[in-house]
Amino acid sequence: MPSFVNPDKCDGCKALERTACQYICPNDLMVL
Repeated sequence: MPSFVNPDKCDGCKALERTACQYICPNDLMVL
């Protein structure tokens, strides 16, 4: 888990084409 969460940059890796997510939303963690 990241040391901090930036809601402004939380895209869930859906809008960006990256091999790995750099930002994780607290809500996404709840889904897992």
